[in-house]
Amino acid sequence: MVFTQELYIPFHYIDTAGILFFGKSTEIYHQLYEAWLLRSGKSWNSIFASNDIGIPIKHFSVEFNKPVLGGQTYLGTLSITRIGKTSFETSFKLEKEGNVYFQTKTTHVFMSKKTLSPQSIPAEWRDYLFQYHAQ
Repeated sequence: MVFTQELYIPFHYIDTAGILFFGKSTEIYHQLYEAWLLRSGKSWNSIFASNDIGIPIKHFSVEFNKPVLGGQTYLGTLSITRIGKTSFETSFKLEKEGNVYFQTKTTHVFMSKKTLSPQSIPAEWRDYLFQYHAQ
């Protein structure tokens, strides 16, 4: 299963040519990623303001295929491509009318905020990840 959501490209994301500034690709990804995390049923505070665990990005890569234009709405899709002991990988695509405009790959690591070291993925998160695991 994949998570999908329409994503609008606002004026403040584009350069003078009207094309998405490359650095904003991380914000577009994270907008969809946050919506996907909240779909889990957990509150924003329990995910992002928890004193116990964090889920930072260890790796982020992006590949641009076509210019993303401001003022347009695209479809973002997110799936989980790998689930490890302490980390997972995502695949994100920004699409419109069958064309992939850019795609990202990320690795997120569950970590203890107390020790700042990796920790095993909690069972409830592991179950949620498997719902979106691309098989």
